[in-house]
Amino acid sequence: MAERFEPAREATVMLDATRLIVRIVDGRQLTWPLEEITAVQPSSASLQVLGAGQPLVSIRFVEDSVRRWEALLHHFIRQRCREIGRGEIIEFNPRIRYA
Repeated sequence: MAERFEPAREATVMLDATRLIVRIVDGRQLTWPLEEITAVQPSSASLQVLGAGQPLVSIRFVEDSVRRWEALLHHFIRQRCREIGRGEIIEFNPRIRYA
């Protein structure tokens, strides 16, 4: 297995109660329903997000904090998974695990 990195693209990241959205400046949009996100892993410069059946995406925040976005994403994923009856999350990386 080998990793393939695509060129970095400028995008806007949005988060609401049910999904994470990345709107790329070229007009494309990536959307993850929160309950389909299978891993959230921070690094010093980016936040890696993996969704079921989707490639790993690394998001670098130019004007914001990786740690803040990690906390926000954890909060909203926990809330969404409670709403749909999945239970409590006990771990977010390397994979999201439920109690």
